[in-house]
Amino acid sequence: MNRSVAVTFILFLCLSGNIYAQGTVIETSFYSAALGCDRFVQIYLPEGYDPVGDIDYPVIYFLHGVSDDHTGYPFIIGILDSLIENQIIEPVIVVKPDARSVPYTVSWYTNSILNGGFEDYVASDLVSFVEANYRVIPTREKRYVMGHSAGGYGSMTLGLKHPDIYSRLAAHSGVLELNVLLAAALPYLLAEYPGGPPYDWNPAAGFFSGVFFSLGAAFSPNLTNPPYYVDLPLDSLANIIEPVWAIWLQHNPPTYAAMLPPNSDLAIYFDCGTMDEMGCYPQNTMFAACLDQLGLDYEFQSYVGDHSSQLPERFPIGIAFLVGIAATVDYCPDVLNVTSRGRWVTCYIELPEGYSAEDIDIGAVALTAVNGELIDPPLCREGPTEIGDYDEDGIADLMVKFRRADLIGILGETIEPPADVELTVSGELTNDIPFEGSGMIHIIGPAHPQTAGDTPCSFVLYESHPNPFSSNTDISYMLLENTQIKLEIYEVSGRVVKTLVNSKIQAGYHTVCWDGRDDSGRQVASGVYFIKLVSDDYSATEKALLIK
Repeated sequence: MNRSVAVTFILFLCLSGNIYAQGTVIETSFYSAALGCDRFVQIYLPEGYDPVGDIDYPVIYFLHGVSDDHTGYPFIIGILDSLIENQIIEPVIVVKPDARSVPYTVSWYTNSILNGGFEDYVASDLVSFVEANYRVIPTREKRYVMGHSAGGYGSMTLGLKHPDIYSRLAAHSGVLELNVLLAAALPYLLAEYPGGPPYDWNPAAGFFSGVFFSLGAAFSPNLTNPPYYVDLPLDSLANIIEPVWAIWLQHNPPTYAAMLPPNSDLAIYFDCGTMDEMGCYPQNTMFAACLDQLGLDYEFQSYVGDHSSQLPERFPIGIAFLVGIAATVDYCPDVLNVTSRGRWVTCYIELPEGYSAEDIDIGAVALTAVNGELIDPPLCREGPTEIGDYDEDGIADLMVKFRRADLIGILGETIEPPADVELTVSGELTNDIPFEGSGMIHIIGPAHPQTAGDTPCSFVLYESHPNPFSSNTDISYMLLENTQIKLEIYEVSGRVVKTLVNSKIQAGYHTVCWDGRDDSGRQVASGVYFIKLVSDDYSATEKALLIK
């Protein structure tokens, strides 16, 4: 896609200062078995959230950095309100757990004998609590993890370690390669000990010392090594202690990436500023190189900026990557006759402003749900595709086709015509940002014609669609043989107001549109009308309600 256009548009919406419909932010707590105590959590609920309603939402688990807690990053609330109000993303719930630990402030989202089971707290206890108490979609496909700095490390490692729990992850300015971290941070760490070497490591010596000890508590705790109860990978001369460093590297994000199961279908996004003062930029580029060597798909974006100042501009991009963008989906025609012999069902996909239909990955488009129920396996796109402005609104659409017989086979398992059915189309852009949209299609099929006895009928008349209608309604019928027919509209009084067909028609499926006007071209009044189809031997009647 033209990424600069999409990013600029998202940022304009999120930073323009407009007032958008507001979600609700609540703070609560719950008992974590992994930590053996109550933990605080902040939860964003989108506008319209109803705890006893019938709408369930995707959920993002947001992990904070070293100096924050569950209340940090308050600007993300306005970003969410803006993205949802402008229909860039579908409504989503965001959960921000408190992951502070004692004695070294940040847990790094690992299980540690010193800190406690923070990995299990986030990946298990928190998920169970949220899914038991809030209207979230309890499936991997709608469960995402995102974080910044140490939280970026957490989102990356938890996503890589638990692809059965999370389907997509986003890491902003994350600590993603420990070898590069040590090389980049070592000068800053040593500067906190002006009297060394030898170095008397102390967590209170400065910021980098505190981070150094927090990593030791997360990766190499040692309850027999007072007073700090950690093993550090550097000796008093700042030389690497290989056995301890080997333990640290077991927690290196590239190590977890190498262990990712084949075909895990985990979507990975990370970004970092080129002037990151914490040394994260070379870590991110090295991590990208590691993923390349492993043959894993990912989206990495670099930008001019430091560790935190650009986050209000970067978070909307990460959120869109996780939740996906909301597409407009239309089917044409929007009536599907299950007895007809057509080859394709045609669908038109339009993306929100700032995105282009030209950037849709054609091979990723599929019908994924019927009336909200997932199709397993999805019905993949086939046949020709084309870019055009189908609805003439000045925005390009992607035309795709699905095999008609396959869709009818799927619908036949659960849908009895006539029925209005919501079909959901999902896919990805070429930069792995997902999209999803739904459109309605009217299903018609074998009907029971109004005839006497069991004599076979030469035609089938279907209920008009839409019905009720305000301007136009489509009237469909099936002829089993070439037949002289008359198709007319009657008032309740029995007077004919419109003759739509009066001729010999070839066998097959036909549709006629009635525009609510009589034979003189005058608009008829609101009310009930009868649609009557007559042949030499048979007749059938359906009702239609016109509402002005």
